[in-house]
Amino acid sequence: MVKMPHWPKPVGLLQNETSLQRMQEILSRLGNPQRNLPPTVHVAGTNGKGSTIAFLRAMLEAAGKIVHSYTTPHMVEFNERITLAGKQISDDYLFEIMERVRLAAEGLRLGFYESTTAGALLAFSEVKADYLLLETGMGGRLDATNIIENPIITILTTIAKDHTKFLGEDLRLIAGEKVWIVKEGSLCISSLQEDEVYPVIENWCEKKNVPFLAFGADFVVEKIEDGMIYRTQQGEWQYPKPALLGDHQYVNAASAICAAKALGVGEGAIAAGLQSAKWASRMEKISRGFVPEGWEFWLDGAHNPAAAHAIAGFIEDEWVDAKTTYLIYGTTRGRDTAEFLQRFYGLVDHIACVKVNFEPDAYDGEEIKNSIDFESSSAHASIRDAVKYLHSQNPAPARILCCGSLFMRGDI
Repeated sequence: MVKMPHWPKPVGLLQNETSLQRMQEILSRLGNPQRNLPPTVHVAGTNGKGSTIAFLRAMLEAAGKIVHSYTTPHMVEFNERITLAGKQISDDYLFEIMERVRLAAEGLRLGFYESTTAGALLAFSEVKADYLLLETGMGGRLDATNIIENPIITILTTIAKDHTKFLGEDLRLIAGEKVWIVKEGSLCISSLQEDEVYPVIENWCEKKNVPFLAFGADFVVEKIEDGMIYRTQQGEWQYPKPALLGDHQYVNAASAICAAKALGVGEGAIAAGLQSAKWASRMEKISRGFVPEGWEFWLDGAHNPAAAHAIAGFIEDEWVDAKTTYLIYGTTRGRDTAEFLQRFYGLVDHIACVKVNFEPDAYDGEEIKNSIDFESSSAHASIRDAVKYLHSQNPAPARILCCGSLFMRGDI
């Protein structure tokens, strides 16, 4: 597996007003693979996209379906982004499709995300599958994946403030960017949203004459001791606990169940998918040699305030013992570190600020430490250095939560 494809290099243009024009041109040169895709479920939102796809993919595969998926970013190897018939794309095929894109792109100023999305669509068009689960990268209106014309289902996961440099601070405007993936002829499913977001989605669906199913109005979920209850106006169904941890995962699971039912997936496959879903770096308990004996090390990709709220809720509900809890935090430049970390005040005993070395443009640990007001904090050059420091201060068994960036997985 490769950390990056041989072409293009991850520098250059970002999405902008002409992104879809460039996508249309490169795909035209490649024979318009976007018109020869399996039935597609298109997913946009701020938090929960990957988890929702993981649940839905597991349900479909439990039903015997062949599934492609496209998710971003990758955490260690680029191949993670493109799953063909349940398996990560091979190095050889990745090289082949990207070389074809490179040759076809002569004279075009394509960005990295546009180029690799074009390659992914090419691969998805050439390998047979029953479904494609397609995740947007950022926003929706100008996202390179929005070149597809006829998704059968669009899912809008929880919309919150993130990438504000590009999408702004107004939730209604952010939602207004994301709803562009909803096309005529599809079904729109919305996860749990802030009250001000629902009307934006509903108005768009009315404009496009698209059926709209909203969490809280058309379907809900209730967490129970031995699982969950999924309710609609048509009835209720009891399912086992989701394999992914945290109350927010019950919401993501509900959106996946709603989509699975719309696709005709049976109850047994839905239950099996809930239990078998895997999604790396989502409250994942990690075992590594650098973790001291008797200590717990948990990794989560949470990197915006809404995600911090969800993870803090998990800590409050689940980590109720007296074990010392430490937070190791690192993130990319431009994020509001103070707002993110404030949610953990009173829940952790120490915040160790680190540089995420796998992140292309990460804050130094000292920069983060200087931006927060927490009585017990430290700065370190790496995650491993932070673990060593914490163990030196307290050899007794303790618990570490590591979060702030999906790229932290690359560092461990």
